[in-house]
Amino acid sequence: MEPVLTCSKCGHQLRLRCFAYQAERERYIAECIDLDILAEGKTRREAIGGLQEALYGYFNAVIDGQDTDGLIPRPAPLSHRLHYHFESLKDRIRGMFDDNHPRSIIACRYEVQEGHLQHCQ
Repeated sequence: MEPVLTCSKCGHQLRLRCFAYQAERERYIAECIDLDILAEGKTRREAIGGLQEALYGYFNAVIDGQDTDGLIPRPAPLSHRLHYHFESLKDRIRGMFDDNHPRSIIACRYEVQEGHLQHCQ
C-alpha cells in the first residue's frame, strides 16, 4: 500500500509513490516521486518523518483556503522514478523469502477534511 491523498468531500484519491533508502552510513533519504519532495535523516524513521512533514506542509499550502484542485503533481526526475521501481522490485523479491524485512515503500494515508489536511494511520 502506498500513500494516498483522499478528498473527504468527493472521495477522489491521488496515489503518492514514496520510498525510503539508506544513501550512506547514517544517512537515509525518503522521497515522494509524484511530488518531487525529498527529506534526509540520520535514521530511516527520521527521514520518513521529515518527508511526512514536508508532504503535510505542501498539502496545507496547496489547500489553504482552497479546495484540492490546486494540488499539482510534479514528477521527480526519471532517475529517481527508476530508483523507486528498483526498490519496489527488491521489496517484492525479499517479501517472497522474508516477511519481516524492512520495506522501502512507505505506506500512510492523508485525508482532506473541511479544508484541513489530516494524517490518518
